[in-house]
Amino acid sequence: MLVLIYFVYHLTLHISKTIKRKLFINATEKAMLKANDELAEIKAEVIAEISTVYNQELAEDVSKNKIWIGMPRNLLLLAKGVPDEVKNSSYKDTAIQKCYYGVYRTLLNNTRYKLEVTLENDEVVSWTDL
Repeated sequence: MLVLIYFVYHLTLHISKTIKRKLFINATEKAMLKANDELAEIKAEVIAEISTVYNQELAEDVSKNKIWIGMPRNLLLLAKGVPDEVKNSSYKDTAIQKCYYGVYRTLLNNTRYKLEVTLENDEVVSWTDL
């Protein structure tokens, strides 16, 4: 009889913890959906502002995460986000930045990136899929 009571007690604890976890997961998923909706609204406002400052074609390219030669740094940040790593250098009067996106680890635990974008004086001059 004592074993049965012990079993029921632990089963009840387990069920209680499972219910709490599910409630936490549901609340977190709702918060994530709300944040994604807010992000989409903000991005739409930013794209509309880009079309007034630059033009509609550039705004559409930014919204599609496209990169082009001569792209200003601020539009690159809007299109691709903050880089995972940035390496700065200079040559004569030219400031050079290499922005790396899409960080991942190899089987040997080395850090690699999927995209390298090179900027000179805050304008895109090249990019390479790595």
